[in-house]
Amino acid sequence: LPGKVVLRAGYGIYYPDIKFSPFGDSSSWVVNPPYDVSATSSSGGITPASLLKNGLPSNAATLTSTTPISLAATQINPHWSYVQQFNMNVQYQPITSWMVQVGFFGTKGTDLSNLIDANYVSALGPGTINQLRRFKSIFVPTSVPGSAGPASGISVSPIGAILETEYEGNIVYDSLQAKVEHHFSTGFSLIGSWIWSKGLTDTRGNSPMGAAPGATFQNMANLRAERGLVDNNLAHRVVISGIWDLPYGRGRRYGANLNRVLNTLAGDWSFQGIGTY
Repeated sequence: LPGKVVLRAGYGIYYPDIKFSPFGDSSSWVVNPPYDVSATSSSGGITPASLLKNGLPSNAATLTSTTPISLAATQINPHWSYVQQFNMNVQYQPITSWMVQVGFFGTKGTDLSNLIDANYVSALGPGTINQLRRFKSIFVPTSVPGSAGPASGISVSPIGAILETEYEGNIVYDSLQAKVEHHFSTGFSLIGSWIWSKGLTDTRGNSPMGAAPGATFQNMANLRAERGLVDNNLAHRVVISGIWDLPYGRGRRYGANLNRVLNTLAGDWSFQGIGTY
């Protein structure tokens, strides 16, 4: 633009490649039976549950002795996640050595991953939590897939959580950002910036079922109702920073004729400071 005004704008769209089952944790498909069965035994603190010399009991890791079983799942034919970033700002130099910038910066994430408990309790009532879940039992095949005849297996009940990765989450971040910068003739620079922002989301990432304080969903059946401020939302932030290049060293006011060794040790130093409020 004419004069001392600069207008900038930008837009980008990104597609993270995350459409696969995670590995090695409780939300991975590999934890599902019959490929993986986990069992925990404990004693009363006096009499041991088992002795090493006797080995493990024969039924220590069978499907019938490891209830409740927790499962993992991934959404069928999920949407492709993508993130958009956009900004527009104006820079203006009112006088020499002063620069003012004001702009809008935003980010929008669509169809992001959410890890939820798909086997949630749909209605409160008497009994344990596993007795009130949507799915009460599961049939686990033990026959070879594709073999002739009816499938053989075992029905297991009750079922615990079903950690399902869904790609239905959304997040929006909008901000107004302003900056003032001034360069002094003595080698000192001062920058002050202010950010006014808001972030809204209905996602909890990989923290389902209270895995992190305050990170659980209120109602697994209505995730849209979870839309609200992001956990780390900060409406206002002020940052002030300064840099002072000491006037000592080769090409500077003092020590301009220093040799290379002395200049490496004592020249070209600067002090920097930053404060966030």
